[in-house]
Amino acid sequence: MNCYNDWADDFMNRAIDSVSGRIVEPKILTEDNAWVKRRRYNWDNSSSGGYEITHYWLNMISNRQIDITEQEFENQTQPNL
Repeated sequence: MNCYNDWADDFMNRAIDSVSGRIVEPKILTEDNAWVKRRRYNWDNSSSGGYEITHYWLNMISNRQIDITEQEFENQTQPNL
């Protein structure tokens, strides 16, 4: 295990800094930037046994949900309020 620990000490910080960037300040969540896209799986209990997927925006602070189409889910970066 010492070999791994030596490698991790040398390279983990470098990897974090170069790939994703290090967070140096806390991210403040407001109602304006609390939107995330989600999928909802609606299972069909009939004999077909399938399911339907619906897409929506969710505000993590207010719990407001806005239904959107699959195309909007793939293309939108912010909800249309």
